[in-house]
Amino acid sequence: MRTHTIVLTLATAALALTACTSSPHNPAPQPPATKAAPGSPAPDPSRAELEEAVRAFSTAYLKPDPDAGYAMLSERCRRTIGKSVWAGLAKSAAKDYGRRPIKTLTVLQLAGDDARVSYTYGLPRLDQLEQPWLRENGSWRYDAC
Repeated sequence: MRTHTIVLTLATAALALTACTSSPHNPAPQPPATKAAPGSPAPDPSRAELEEAVRAFSTAYLKPDPDAGYAMLSERCRRTIGKSVWAGLAKSAAKDYGRRPIKTLTVLQLAGDDARVSYTYGLPRLDQLEQPWLRENGSWRYDAC
């Protein structure tokens, strides 16, 4: 019974973690453009780096690769979520959802070292809306803790 309670607690925390930035009032994310139209400005390298970081984080979380995912948390989140708790969350998410690829990814806001990103998996309870990301020491970090 105690093991079931721990698993249930971790599953609940995983759902809270994945849903903490979701809101039914936000617009549905649109897939990003992959190429700039002729005559338009070149794509922002910061945006490409952010999208790459979001995809890598998602893969680490759902694989699970707790060490890689934990390394992608902002310093603030690492202070909030201990490494062993994170490992439990990632393992629970991987068990519950499996290795799901991101279907759509939209950078809603990108201003300096702060960003908001929405991405979907085709599973509403796992979709992320307006998730905060922060660039620390040159790398994008998940900051939704």
